[in-house]
Amino acid sequence: MTEDRTNKVHLNVIRLGKLVVFALKKALKGSTFNIDAFLAKCRARETEINLLEMEIEQDLQTLMRPELEDKDCRHFTALLKINNDLERIGDYAMAIAKYLVDVDMSETVKIESKFKKLSKASIEMLERSVKAIELEDINLAKQVIRDDDYVDKLNKAIIKILLSSKNPDMASVVSLVNLCRRLERTADHATNIAEDLVFWIEGDVLRHPTKKRSFMFNEIEIYPNSREIKISEKVHLSKSEWEIFIHLIERSPDGVSREDLMKNALGYDSSVETRTIDQHVVRLRKKLGHKKTLLKSIAGFGYKVVNSKN
Repeated sequence: MTEDRTNKVHLNVIRLGKLVVFALKKALKGSTFNIDAFLAKCRARETEINLLEMEIEQDLQTLMRPELEDKDCRHFTALLKINNDLERIGDYAMAIAKYLVDVDMSETVKIESKFKKLSKASIEMLERSVKAIELEDINLAKQVIRDDDYVDKLNKAIIKILLSSKNPDMASVVSLVNLCRRLERTADHATNIAEDLVFWIEGDVLRHPTKKRSFMFNEIEIYPNSREIKISEKVHLSKSEWEIFIHLIERSPDGVSREDLMKNALGYDSSVETRTIDQHVVRLRKKLGHKKTLLKSIAGFGYKVVNSKN
């Protein structure tokens, strides 16, 4: 019975991976016709991904027991982490679809070829990581890990061009920066998946040697892969708290409107009440502890994170 349940979960993780690959490919194609229909299909795929992710997590929780053998424990732990990484990429697919609506690629000729290379490389890394799970292929997983450097270099090259650009279409520039950030993070998550596969099969905790797993901002250590921050001790942020905090850091010291946070951090459209942001910020400030003064309110507008040590 336990073996059947384990096989079911494992196959569902592979299924989830293939759904996420499909969602990302469709999102990157964009839409030149009916934008509303395009986004509605993307939302439907995101919902399917989220429902399957929750089912997998619930099934894994019933399988995790103290008496498990080491390899079984590694297997379930790896699947739990992979499940989370795939769900995150599914979120990025929805965000990418929305950003593409705002981008006029003809106005960004200088980075168009590099952007296509970045998209292709990120998708291929994700596809290989899912294939590695299906085949339990260590060598394929290690190839994914090696490819991460290439995606990082492409992303940095694009951002450098965009930041020095005098393109008057700033909406496209901002959307492209956010697009590239999502694609680079997709590659990061694909790398995580590959590393977790190696951990499950070989028992090795493999970490990409040149890839930072945390960074510092105003004496706060930030861990992108686990959505944690560390001031005196590690604290886990919810998905929404994390996206808001990172978006504010990236725009620091400038202020960011509630509408901008709703669209570009949380991926919601204008029909959602922007006061939702305020509720997330209240919880985020509590988690920041004595560093909460870094997160400033801007009356009638939104929020900003100040770039100064307190």
